[in-house]
Amino acid sequence: MKMIKNSKLLLKIFSAFIAVVLWFAVTYTEDPSLSQHISRLDTVFYNEDTLARKGLVVVDKDELPSFSVTIRGKRSKVISSLEKVSACIDVADITSAGEHEVDVDYIYPTDSVMLTKAKLSTVTVKTEKLISREIPVKITSRPTKKSKNHIIESESHLDSVTISGAQSVMNKVAYAVVIIDESDITSPGTSNYPFVLYSADGDVLEEKNIASKSHSAVAITHTIHNKVELPVKVVLSDELKNEYSLTVEQQEISKIYAGVKEDADVTHLEAIFEREHIDAEEDTVTLTVKAPDGVYIPQEDREIKVKCDVSKKATFEVDVPVSAKNVPDGFSVSMNPGKIKVRVKCSKEDAKANNITAILDAKNLSRGGRENVILTVTAKDDMQVLGTYTTSATLN
Repeated sequence: MKMIKNSKLLLKIFSAFIAVVLWFAVTYTEDPSLSQHISRLDTVFYNEDTLARKGLVVVDKDELPSFSVTIRGKRSKVISSLEKVSACIDVADITSAGEHEVDVDYIYPTDSVMLTKAKLSTVTVKTEKLISREIPVKITSRPTKKSKNHIIESESHLDSVTISGAQSVMNKVAYAVVIIDESDITSPGTSNYPFVLYSADGDVLEEKNIASKSHSAVAITHTIHNKVELPVKVVLSDELKNEYSLTVEQQEISKIYAGVKEDADVTHLEAIFEREHIDAEEDTVTLTVKAPDGVYIPQEDREIKVKCDVSKKATFEVDVPVSAKNVPDGFSVSMNPGKIKVRVKCSKEDAKANNITAILDAKNLSRGGRENVILTVTAKDDMQVLGTYTTSATLN
């Protein structure tokens, strides 16, 4: 009895197998006709270059409705045609910005299948004025914590790029940013980096309605410098230093790390106080730290905040004693006068004798003879010595 049941089960399985084999045989040998629905077709726009010459561009392509069709043909032909069907929109006849009803054409292998149904025959296309602008390129580096002895300088080969796109987007574009991860840089060299568009408020902008870019990437050259901590000195600009004196009352940062070339002779950095800072409404101002030749200062360290007292210089007369140098051994120098009145342009607080030196060089004096000698008179950095000074000197 058990053997009979097993035989019936095997017979059912064998029959099902034969049925499947016959179905496949008929399907693939007979190649029957069938219909196939295709959704989410690729959309192709024609004559966008013609539209651009009119100063227009298609926008919001991603917001167009989904296109779908039904095709019919031999099974093998339908299968081979699935990737060859697309929706085509010709924008050549559009002449103004706005919304336009445009016919939709469907491209498919006409010699293989026929189109029996299409979801849409027209579609609303939006266009805007096409705007081109040149925008600056900025570099943002993400410093690495791997190296404590080096600073990486990244220099762009491009100062700007030209972007074309819809007016609504281009009105917001302010600059392009190249973001560099310094942990990926192990040696000097040049690499290409993509850039991101930003608004004036620092927001990242979508690029869906950007038509073209003059460059898809920016070449950046990396230089690796020795990392050195240098003091920062606040000084008046060349324009101001003869008119004003400066006293630093508060300085947010007194030292910064900079990249220094091996042959650079630098002991400090200077933050420049400009004329615009004199008229600043706030007591605390932001100054730019100047990088001398052979020194690279990272972008984020190029500004410091300081509070300074800046006063107009006046002319003062200060009594300064005269001292001699290069006096031969066993000799002395007598001077008349031994103290001179030096005219200096400076603040009232600096008009002191200990800020000024008057030196007589006795190297060329002849013994016993009285000579009129020009003195070397110097003052501290922000003071200006006015005039030339002499004294009568005798080498005894």
